[in-house]
This record gives sequence, C-alpha cells and structure tokens, in this order.
Amino acid sequence: MFSGESDKVEKYVRGLPDIIHGSVVASKPKTMQEAIEIATELMDKKVLTFAER
Repeated sequence: MFSGESDKVEKYVRGLPDIIHGSVVASKPKTMQEAIEIATELMDKKVLTFAER
C-alpha cells in the first residue's frame, strides 16, 4: 500500500462517528474503497436498527 493511500484511510477513519469508528479500525482496511464499504455497511445496519425501534 502506498503511504499516501494509508494517510487517506487514516484521515477518513478518524472522521467517522464514534458509533462505527472502532469497528472500522478493527477491520484494518487497506484501501479507501475498503474503508468506505465497511463504514457504509455499518452505518446502514445502525440506521436499520434505529428505524426498527
């Protein structure tokens, strides 16, 4: 992985809401695409969970 890509992923993950931040960090995404896909999936699950209440 390129240093620039790693920096972008770190900056992106730092800006995520606390509710999913830890899960995205734990998944150790290697690319921005991976980080975005993981974050999107987690947020979708959280939104569905809140909508069902």
